[in-house]
Amino acid sequence: MNNASQPLQNTSIEIIENVFQSQLNLAVKIGDSSVKERIQKLKRLEKAVLESQDELIKAIHSDFAKPEFETLLSEIATITSEIRHVIRHLKSWMSPKRLKRFITIPTLSGEIEYKSKGVCLILSPWNYPFNLAISPLISAIAAGNCVIIKPSELTPNTSYFIEKLVSRVFHSSEVAVIQGDAEVAQYLTSLPFNHIFFTGSPLVGKKVMEAASQNLSSVTLELGGKSPVIVTKSADINLAAKRIIFGKYINGGQTCIAPDYVLVNASKKEELLNQLKENMLSFKIGHELEGSNFCKIITQKHAQRLQDIIEDAIEKGASLICGGHVDVEKREVEFTLLSDVTDSMLVMQEELFGPILPVKSYDELFTAVNQVLSLPRPLASYIFTSSENDIQVFSGIIRTGSVVINDVIVQYGHPNAPFGGVNNSGIGNAHGYYGFKAFSHEQPIIRSTRWSPIDLFHPPYKDLHKKIIKTVIKWF
Repeated sequence: MNNASQPLQNTSIEIIENVFQSQLNLAVKIGDSSVKERIQKLKRLEKAVLESQDELIKAIHSDFAKPEFETLLSEIATITSEIRHVIRHLKSWMSPKRLKRFITIPTLSGEIEYKSKGVCLILSPWNYPFNLAISPLISAIAAGNCVIIKPSELTPNTSYFIEKLVSRVFHSSEVAVIQGDAEVAQYLTSLPFNHIFFTGSPLVGKKVMEAASQNLSSVTLELGGKSPVIVTKSADINLAAKRIIFGKYINGGQTCIAPDYVLVNASKKEELLNQLKENMLSFKIGHELEGSNFCKIITQKHAQRLQDIIEDAIEKGASLICGGHVDVEKREVEFTLLSDVTDSMLVMQEELFGPILPVKSYDELFTAVNQVLSLPRPLASYIFTSSENDIQVFSGIIRTGSVVINDVIVQYGHPNAPFGGVNNSGIGNAHGYYGFKAFSHEQPIIRSTRWSPIDLFHPPYKDLHKKIIKTVIKWF
C-alpha cells in the first residue's frame, strides 16, 4: 500500500494518447456487445469488488480515516447494489422502444434503439473516491462504452486501488485508469471524448464544460451547492434532529447532498438546537469523545478553510452551540453547531463540505422558501413537517435536484430515482436507468412505406399544396 502522503505519479501524455486511440479503435465493437456480454463484465466487476473489500477499506482509511462501517455502507454496498440492479434490468433497458404513430404521417413507423456513445471520460472526486468512480463506470459498461477513469489525486491510496481493480477486470483498451493531477485532467478534457462524466465542484464543472464544448462532447455534471433543510412547526423535532445529524455526520460532512444549513420555525428553534446537540453527543461525534469514530477532513487546506468559516461566523455574532475545535495539522474538525447566523457570514455563503451546521430561524414558510430561492439551485432540498399543505407549498415552488420529505441523503440509495442537479448543482442524471441513458444515444429508426402523405407536397407547388398545409396547420 502506498503512503497517503506520497503523491500520485502523473500518467505520461504518450500513454494517455495510446490508451485513448486503442479505445477509439475498439469502441464500435464494444458498442455492439450483447446484453449477456455486458452482464458478464458487470459480474466480473462485482466479484473483484467483493474479493478486495478489506484492501479497499484500508486504502480509504489511509487517505482520510474513513470508518470501516462507512466504507462498507457508502462505498461498497452502494456499488454492489447498483451492479445487481443494473443486471436485473439491463435487458429491458436495451430493448428497442416502439414509437407511437403520428396522425399527420400515419405511414411512418419506428423504434428507438439505445446506442453506446463511444469513448467516455469519468472524472471522479475525492469525497467518495471509490463509489463516485465506479458508479458511473457501471452505467457506462451497461451502455456499451469504452471508458477512461481519472480518479482524484487527493486520495492516492484509493486511486491506486481503483487502478489495480480495473486492470484485473478489463483490458486498458476497454477500461483504463489514468492517474494524475489537475494538469492531467485538463489534458484529458481536451481530447475528443464522446461523453464526459464529471463529479465535483461547480467551479471546476464550468471548466470541464468549457473544455468539452471545444469538441462538442456531451457532459454529465454532478456538482453540489448549499442543500437546505427546512423544519416546520409541525415537524417531529427529535426525528428531524437525529436524521439531520446523521446526514451531516457521515463522511465528516464531506457529502454533496449533506444538509448544508437549517431553517427552522422560530417556535421550534430552541427545541431543535437542544435535540441536535443531544443527538451529536449520543452519536459520539464530539471532539475527543470516547469511542468517537469521525472521518478526517481530506487535506490541511480544507481543514483550514473550515476553521476560517467557523471563526468568521463567531466574529460576526454567531452563537457557538457546541463544537468549534479544529486541529488543522491532524485534519480534524469537531462537529460544530452554530445559531444566530446571518447571510453576511461565510457559513451562509459557501458550500460547507464539512461538519459545520448553521441554524437560522424563520417566521413564515414562504420566508424560508424565498431564502432558498435566493441562492443558486441546490443538489437537494429537505423538509421536515407533518403538514401536507407545507409539503405541497415547498415541493411546488422549490427548484432543486431532488426533494426529500422527513429524511436526508436517502435519495442517493433509491435505484429507480434519477440523481442529478439543476443549473449550478449539475446537468444530467445518474444511477440505474438514468445512468444507462446518460451514457447512451437514443437513436430513432424510422420506416416509411411505398406511399406517404409527404408525396403530396412534392413540387411544383400549387394552390392545392397551400390548402392542404393550411388545413394541417389549423387542425393538426
